Amino acid sequence: MLEEATILDLESSNSTVQITASTAEDYYRNANVKYYELQDIQGGLSDYDRAIELDPNHALAYSNRGNLKKDNLQDYQGSLADYDRALSLNPHDAVTYYNRALLKNIKQDYQGSLADYDRAIELNLDDADSYNNRAMLKYLELEDLVGAIEDMQIARFLYQQQGNDARSMTAIELISRFRSKIDRSGLQVGFLKARWRSLSERESTEEG
Repeated sequence: MLEEATILDLESSNSTVQITASTAEDYYRNANVKYYELQDIQGGLSDYDRAIELDPNHALAYSNRGNLKKDNLQDYQGSLADYDRALSLNPHDAVTYYNRALLKNIKQDYQGSLADYDRAIELNLDDADSYNNRAMLKYLELEDLVGAIEDMQIARFLYQQQGNDARSMTAIELISRFRSKIDRSGLQVGFLKARWRSLSERESTEEG
């Protein structure tokens, strides 16, 4: 028996669009419109719930509901459960690993956050934001200054390649800050010189 259809009216200054929902995919798409475009949090949540009720294996519905719970409801346990379920259904979703890494950082699970950024990068080597966030995690929470520089240099290169000059310039400023902190620390000079030489050679190759 088909579920009773619902209709969402999307009003703008120019037109009204009607979206009829009867399947899990319909409810999922409605939820995305309500949440991401109309900022209708409760409406979006209700439609994600309905999509999952109709299709308990809808990985993207779990993932986006996890975003909603994390970013708007501060329901971190519920968000984590949704991300976990999404990744159990699709373990190759780099975006969900990235979002779960953000959540774990909020929950102060820094090693868990690092592992999820690692996996997101394995699945998408061109994800500048994952390199950027992993660099900040290493700098702020894990005391891995050299690793932070390595990741931020990759992020800078990727932002530059993507034409995102503002983020590229920010990355350059952060690299300088990271190096200044190393200069003020008591780390072994010989080790740092060797690592910096390696990093500089990599950067020169990328720019060439």
